[in-house]
Amino acid sequence: LDDPFEDVLDDPFEDVLDDPFEDVLDDPFEDVLDDPFEDVLDAPKKTSSTPASTSQIPVLTAFPTTLFNKRGNNMPRFFIDESNISTNDGETVVTLFGDDAHHISRSLRMAAGEKIEVCDKSGTVYLCELVGFFEREVTCRVIESAPSVSEPSVKITLFQALPKGDKMETIIQKSVECGVYKIVPFRSELCVVRLDAKDGEKKRERWQRISESAAKQSGRGIIPEVSSPLDFKIAIEQAMKSELVLFCNEREREKSLKDALDGTDAKSISVIIGSEGGFSQREADYIAESGAASVSLGKRILRCETAPTFVLSAISYETEM
Repeated sequence: LDDPFEDVLDDPFEDVLDDPFEDVLDDPFEDVLDDPFEDVLDAPKKTSSTPASTSQIPVLTAFPTTLFNKRGNNMPRFFIDESNISTNDGETVVTLFGDDAHHISRSLRMAAGEKIEVCDKSGTVYLCELVGFFEREVTCRVIESAPSVSEPSVKITLFQALPKGDKMETIIQKSVECGVYKIVPFRSELCVVRLDAKDGEKKRERWQRISESAAKQSGRGIIPEVSSPLDFKIAIEQAMKSELVLFCNEREREKSLKDALDGTDAKSISVIIGSEGGFSQREADYIAESGAASVSLGKRILRCETAPTFVLSAISYETEM
């Protein structure tokens, strides 16, 4: 038991296991793994504490900037009051405060030399270059100004009966995107929502912020006004001041929206839309007798939050496209 296999186990494979792959494992890839990227990985990284200038930005990044300047509505847009505009050493300077300044410096992380668009809420757009960043304040110089090209040629006022829940917020957002000029909420007989003066003002403030946000996103030249909720008759009286008044009536079977818009040259249009339950017969009669054009929105029944977008899109098609 001690002798027969001693030589067999110790000797035959000793050279085979020790030698054949020794050179293969040690040598062939040594240089490949050690050398090619050594300089790239070991080289010190360059850091800078100052923002890169425009000349340091790669061409690929600079190219869209020029394209966006031509399009006009693809760069950040902010709204200001006339008090934000001043003159310094012969240059027109715009100062943004509060949330707008924080959004530019913290959220967008913009740097001096980058450009933004600023609107004065009256339809004039200013192309500005950022020049200074301070605590809750950003300054920029005006490069050029021009009338906004995103405003519709027709001033459309939406008279919307108060819907349930947060549907009014959706209506405001989409209506602003579609080009509405003003939004007037009002109470009707079939409205479930009942707001007193205090609650109505709180809602109006929130709705106005939604309007401003949608105006920024969609490149509007103005911020459409959202009024406090009105009583039914007062709202209808205001609606009748427009050149064309469209009463969206689910009971209408003869006159379509297309018929009412065909060939119109009205520069102001009022659109009256009900809440989830529509209008009572008495209210419908009152609106029609006031002189509004009763129109059908087609063969399908639209939700109250869908109807404004539908009508505004149809008006845009007829007057702008």
